[in-house]
This record gives sequence, C-alpha cells and structure tokens, in this order.
Amino acid sequence: MEIATLSTSQSFFAKLSRSVKSSAELFVYPYEQLYLTIGYLPKAISREEIYNVVRHEKNKILEIRVARSLTPGGTYIVVLKERCEFYELLETYDVMISIPYRIYDGRRSFCVFGREEKLERYLDNLRSSYGSRNVVYRASRVDECVRGQMNALVKNLLLSQLTEREMQVLTKAYQSGYLSSRRRADLGELARMLHIAKPTASLTVRKAVEKLVRSLLEA
Repeated sequence: MEIATLSTSQSFFAKLSRSVKSSAELFVYPYEQLYLTIGYLPKAISREEIYNVVRHEKNKILEIRVARSLTPGGTYIVVLKERCEFYELLETYDVMISIPYRIYDGRRSFCVFGREEKLERYLDNLRSSYGSRNVVYRASRVDECVRGQMNALVKNLLLSQLTEREMQVLTKAYQSGYLSSRRRADLGELARMLHIAKPTASLTVRKAVEKLVRSLLEA
C-alpha cells in the first residue's frame, strides 16, 4: 500500500524539507529504545539552516551530525531521536515500512506491507491521528511500491551530481528540445533562452551530461 500523509508539526525532517525546499530520503533504524535516522537531501544545505530548524522545533532529537556529500548538491544528516508517534503506529499494528521513505514539503510518502486486516487497522488509526483529509493512499503490489520509492532515490542521487547552474541549463536544454534526437532548438536558441554565450551553454550541457553518464557507468 502506498500512503502519503502530512507530517506532524514536530517532525524535524518535515520542517527542514519545507524550510530549504528540498525532498529528504530517510533511512530509519531502531536503536535500543531510540531511532537512528539517516537523511539524504539532494541539495547543499548549510549547518546554520539545519540548526535553525533544530532550535525552533520542539522535536525529540537527542543528537545530530551533518556531513556534506562528495557531490556538489547533497547533504547527509544523521539523527538520534526518541520514539515518535509515526513509528509507534507502525509497531502497534505490526506493519512494515519500506526504506528509504520520502518527505517533501512536510508530506511523507511511503509504502507499508502486512496482512490485509492489519493494514486496514493501521490505516484507520493513521487517518484518526492525522485527519482523514491529510491521508491519501492506494493499494499497490510490493514491487510497484518499492520501485517508485527507489526511482525517486536514484533520481535524487544522480541529480545531486550537478551544480544548481548545470541543473538549470540541462533542464532548459531538455525542455527546449535541444537534447532531442530530432533537435527542435539549436545551440544559439538555447543560449538566448538562458541569456548566456553559446560556448558557455555548450560546455555546461556537456559537463552536466558527462557527470550523469559517469555516475551511471562507474557506480
């Protein structure tokens, strides 16, 4: 079952995703009576931005570590936190969540698995906790659900290889048809759309494509 729900106001990663306008891919592991959460955001985020969210939120974070990715546009955050309502519901109704799961703009997107009767009870209580209007869901096969989650993760990991400018230029090159096999825009048109010189447009597109291909072939 695929579910999307508004995150609680006290969720650190929900607030952070809204604050920096980025998705967050979360890997969560039980650790004694606590949870160890590893979050990956496909965006370079300053420590100040992260700790501003920590200071202004009444969350259950006990410890936090921040590490920049080796790529230009990624940030890893490791958080040790107390148990939360979201995971208590999963444990209470004995259903499993796929990892990573995703948060964007404060909204959780995840897959849960379990026996049909347990999923129904879990969903009923989830809607009771978050409000029926804040929970959307659909039945799906396990492979469909996991594939969707993994596609989002791979996309974010690949695009984090690019600088913000490279992403902007590559997006415009795709949208304009410059990258199409039947090219609908030439280099001059692309450069004019971006208000940059033709050599700059060409070099930026080639560098962006090279980074993506290298990431795929050398993974």
